[in-house]
Amino acid sequence: MPLKVLHIGDIVGSPGRRIFARLIPRLRQEWKLDAVIANAENSAAGRGLTPALAEELFAAGADLLTLGDHAWDQKEIFFVSRPRTAHHSSRKLCPWLSRQGLGRD
Repeated sequence: MPLKVLHIGDIVGSPGRRIFARLIPRLRQEWKLDAVIANAENSAAGRGLTPALAEELFAAGADLLTLGDHAWDQKEIFFVSRPRTAHHSSRKLCPWLSRQGLGRD
């Protein structure tokens, strides 16, 4: 059976979040989607992502949030950071967030 995945490009600011929240539940049902992936690096007024906005997007129907260079613009997002390895003490932002938590390298 094929897997149906919808990947949404840049969600920018509150207008993008509102449209996402309004459309995703309907599209998920109509298209019988198995997963929704959204790029969220500009969700905070075009400048990064905050933990609260990540939760908002997950509640609206995102299963996975991808990030990019703008993810660093909001320092609150460091709640998802973790050491890359036991031998490397600097903290790195994971490349993606899911409902289950951190992405794994």
